[in-house]
Amino acid sequence: MIVVGLGNIGQKYSGTRHNVGFDCIDIISRIYNVKLKKAYDGEFAVIEVPSYNKEKLFLFKPGKYMNNSGDPVQKVVHYWKIQIENVIVIHDDLDIKCGTIRIKKGGGSGGHNGIKSIDSHLGNDYWRIRVGIGKEKLISASDFVLRSFTKEEKVLIDRALAILATNIENIKSIVASEIARAELINRVNNAEYGII
Repeated sequence: MIVVGLGNIGQKYSGTRHNVGFDCIDIISRIYNVKLKKAYDGEFAVIEVPSYNKEKLFLFKPGKYMNNSGDPVQKVVHYWKIQIENVIVIHDDLDIKCGTIRIKKGGGSGGHNGIKSIDSHLGNDYWRIRVGIGKEKLISASDFVLRSFTKEEKVLIDRALAILATNIENIKSIVASEIARAELINRVNNAEYGII
């Protein structure tokens, strides 16, 4: 199973709304004390999860800009012969309230260029963890996603990503069970109100 976090490469994009996927992968790698290494046109790491019965959990950050994410994702997925239903992509979503998440399999891109790129290389029948970044109506979507979070938003996003990251070793059962997915979604979304 592979967890892919989407973002834009380069220091100037660090901490922006469009990079929550990268941020989540970084948090996961710190929690499990694994180092992301350059590989497959991106950054790659392996987590050994005891409950997976020797099956590996891969982490990956594509090393190309958002609209070309699909090429490196295809490389790593094909190299390890990962079935598309075992691909999980974490990405930002303008249409979801900041600091909340949705989990779904397949569907459209919602205008997200990283998802469009992955769809063009793999098809769309993979899992997505959509992290809400909100939307400012007076700002264009392309400008909004490249801005940093406000102080208040950062608290919400940090809580959401921390909960996601600490549950990542359970991701296999989460995507397999509607009840487990609902529990994780509720836990993240209730964190906004201080309910952990």
